[in-house]
Amino acid sequence: MNGRKEIGFTMSEHADAETDDETFMRMALAEAEMGRMTTPPNPWVGCVLVQKGKVVGKGHHVRKGGPHAEINALRDMEQRGESIEGSALTAYVTLEPCSHYGSTPPCCEKLIEVGVGRVVVGMEDPDPKVSGRGLRRLRQEGVDVKTGCLAEKIRESLRAYLKHRTSGLPLVVGKVAASLNGMVCCEDGSSQWITGSEARENSHRTLRALSQAILVGVGTVLADDCSLTVRGVEGAEKQPLRVVLDPRGRIMRTAKILRTEEAPTLIVVGPGADKTGLEGVEVLEVEVDENGGLDLTAVLKDLAGRGIFQVLVEGGAKTLTNFIENQLVDELVVYYGPVLLGQGGSPFYLSPSPSTISEAQPWRLHCVQRIADDLRCEYRKMEC
Repeated sequence: MNGRKEIGFTMSEHADAETDDETFMRMALAEAEMGRMTTPPNPWVGCVLVQKGKVVGKGHHVRKGGPHAEINALRDMEQRGESIEGSALTAYVTLEPCSHYGSTPPCCEKLIEVGVGRVVVGMEDPDPKVSGRGLRRLRQEGVDVKTGCLAEKIRESLRAYLKHRTSGLPLVVGKVAASLNGMVCCEDGSSQWITGSEARENSHRTLRALSQAILVGVGTVLADDCSLTVRGVEGAEKQPLRVVLDPRGRIMRTAKILRTEEAPTLIVVGPGADKTGLEGVEVLEVEVDENGGLDLTAVLKDLAGRGIFQVLVEGGAKTLTNFIENQLVDELVVYYGPVLLGQGGSPFYLSPSPSTISEAQPWRLHCVQRIADDLRCEYRKMEC
């Protein structure tokens, strides 16, 4: 099992003449998902080439600096021994082909050069460097262009990338492992394990491996001496950046998270924090508020500037509460374990407000999954 999101379909590479555009775009989306863990800070894109109802090439963008999906699909076509027959070749691409020179030449020019007659695109790329230019260039050269094919599914796949490009901030996902009554630990502080091993594996595969940064408060490090690494996920070539919010520099200098051989670490501190003994890791200083809390928006902007699309906030309860109170959490994934914990323990949301139901901010339940005896509930912030 790898870390890609399950799209929920299977198909043959060959289709009869009645197969519609959505069928081939689903194949392109499946290709795109293959690059989800390795492609950031570039978007994961897939391409399928079809000629006379037959798939003649497939490809996806693997990593920044490497060939884009369209180029890999054309190379696959060549390796299969297929040739272009007039203008009969159609390219199905999940995201608008690029039109600018970056790490690689523009893909739209290559599609024009080889004589692709039709291009079906899932959605326009909101990146200012692209933003419709690729589509216009193709049309200028007489290529038949169709947009919006399977757009909703592709937007869902690229949700983190789109948030990054349109807001300048990463998508923030809060993750909780809680008892049936919403507690994250017992009165004595113990919490291992509220959920079962299958749920923890799911968390690594669907959350940690798909995030470019994992963030916790220093209290979590002091209590658990956590490593915050991705484990047991096929295809997870690169470990996420581990981010610790530590306003006063209290982290113990023997903490596992300060060992950077396995994964990089960023310690975020406030002005005047104790930085001695932190020379082996990167330290970022941001302003604090009147309560001594770090400027969370400044932290997220810094992470976005590093090309981080998705940040996973794993704890503790105080840190997650601060993000929620500041309206910075886009998704909340709660793993409910089949246990009840006493009221002396800690709930995962610590704010005293709202005090009335009319003030409560509703969340939209996006999906529910049973994992052995645990329940995974994914909620999304409802926009006002």
